[in-house]
Amino acid sequence: MFISFDFISALKPADEVSSILHSKLVKYNRNLRPNYGEESVSVGISLEIIRVLDISDINMDFTVQMEFKQSWKDSRLSFENGESVIKEIGVGTEFAKNFWVPDTFFANEKLSSIPKHTTDSEMFLKVQSSGTIILSRRMTVTASCEMTLHHFPLDCQVCSLEMASLGHFVKDIELGWLAGNDSVIMLSPDMPNYLFTVGSVRLREKKVKLLSGIYKTLLVDISVKRKWGYFVKSFYVPVGVSVILSWMAFLIPPHHVTARVILGLGMLCSVVLLEIQAAGMTASVAYLTAGDLYGGGCCVLIIMSLLVSGVASCVTSGEKRNGKHKNIEGKSKRLLRCLQARCIDLLSCLVFPVLGAVLGIKYWELFEIEKLDTGL
Repeated sequence: MFISFDFISALKPADEVSSILHSKLVKYNRNLRPNYGEESVSVGISLEIIRVLDISDINMDFTVQMEFKQSWKDSRLSFENGESVIKEIGVGTEFAKNFWVPDTFFANEKLSSIPKHTTDSEMFLKVQSSGTIILSRRMTVTASCEMTLHHFPLDCQVCSLEMASLGHFVKDIELGWLAGNDSVIMLSPDMPNYLFTVGSVRLREKKVKLLSGIYKTLLVDISVKRKWGYFVKSFYVPVGVSVILSWMAFLIPPHHVTARVILGLGMLCSVVLLEIQAAGMTASVAYLTAGDLYGGGCCVLIIMSLLVSGVASCVTSGEKRNGKHKNIEGKSKRLLRCLQARCIDLLSCLVFPVLGAVLGIKYWELFEIEKLDTGL
């Protein structure tokens, strides 16, 4: 049955919409794409990222809540008529099942890679008089994010959303950004309750050649930076204080060997436990991280201070044994041995803080400068 546009334009707006939709869907086949057998369909995509809900370096994923929009032209649904007051028709989820929609999906989505356009209650579809269709869908996506943790906890990461057609080649569907570099908008970049802060957003396109054909993929790169202030107060400062306290052994008289050893070993255990605690806050990796290097360097300083304390104690112990069993050394020689032990302690009080300062400066220069050079 054919309904003329002259008859449609004389109807009330509500009746006119019903008549337009009815006339267009009589011979409409939603299983065939627009321009079937001819040129490819250009599908423009835009995103409004409402917020980043979570970023997990333990699970290597991130979760975003967004408004996902697709736009394409289907000439079969064009209803341009100069006398008609209807320029755009909006339909809900149930009626949208009657239209062809692109099979766009998120290639790196962890929960499900099958689109659910026809069952999502938050989907809305608009048909313009020119035949242009705008599909808008509010969704929450959890996608994988492969992170490199060499610089943990001073690291910056890039998490990507990958969008592609599920079963159409480039010759059938040509995905592209709807508004160029302005196709993705970050509405709320702040994450006050998380250990990451969201930085810049970069858009990319790439084509993947497989045995079945050539597919086009759109990528949204979201730069995130770890808020390392938490690690300063829970890892860096306690470890640094433990190292400084281990140097207090040089102020203990050399003949109190037990006190020196207990202090040094206690601080060494504290650093090891703090390093294990910090490593447990991220994914288990097979390589050393920046936190491991810092903790390892501090452990080396504490072990060196233990060795130096042992040397000073040995000098004093040797003086005591010679004075007790042989008793052939004079007071001047015993005084000289005591001064030697105290000189070792005094020299250690000067050298070890310098070594610690050099370690700290080189460490922060290395990882902070490299982080700033990434431009994230």
